[in-house]
Parts: sequence; structure tokens; C-alpha cells
Amino acid sequence: MHVGAAMQMRTADGVTIEPHAVRCLDYKPRMVQLRQRLALFIRNKRGNTPQRDFARKIGVAQSTIMRIENLDQNVTLDTLEHLCRTFHADIGDLFPRTRQETVYAALLQEVGLIHEDRPDDNLGSKD
Repeated sequence: MHVGAAMQMRTADGVTIEPHAVRCLDYKPRMVQLRQRLALFIRNKRGNTPQRDFARKIGVAQSTIMRIENLDQNVTLDTLEHLCRTFHADIGDLFPRTRQETVYAALLQEVGLIHEDRPDDNLGSKD
């Protein structure tokens, strides 16, 4: 993205987007609500198992599980790596997509700001 004095961005079809829209489009829709998405993953894996038993089984403190599920834990890379090893999962698997996020991505796709086949591309063109 070209950042000039006026901080404007152009889409692939040449439409200029104003500065307030640029800030909205700078992040990717897949990056929203990471704490909620991790909590969803942990809750799904835990099922009806008590937090204490689940925490012992996967090798973390019960308080860590509680804080993750309550969205209070700022998870470290070490913890994320531990969870990946424990569940034989890729880092992306720890953050399942939510319905709200899917709807947001669909809206961006509808207005032509993201493409279904390349959701990780930068939004807009670089000048």
C-alpha cells in the first residue's frame, strides 16, 4: 500500500479509498478475535472434561485453561507451540474461524476488496 501525505489507497480497479477506510482495510479479516477463537478451540477440545483434568492431561495449569476460556490470557508463543504439539495441530488450527468473521470476509469479497482464492493477499494494490 502506498502511504502518501494524504494517506490514500487505490483498489485494483483504480478507485481511491479515503483515509478512514484505509485503517479499516489494513488488517486482514482472519486476524480478528484471536482470543475468542482460541477459547473456542480449547472449549471444543475439552468438551465436558473438567478444566482441572483437561489441564493435567495436556500439561498446563488449570488457571491457564480458565483464563484462555475467559479471554483473560495473553498467550505466549511457548504456550501456543505447546498446544500445537499436544494436539498435533498447525498454529492456524488453534484459531478456528467464527461465523461473524466469515460474514465479514464475505462482505469484503462482495465489494471486491478480497478474493476467495487468495484471502491472504494484501487488500488493495501497492503503488
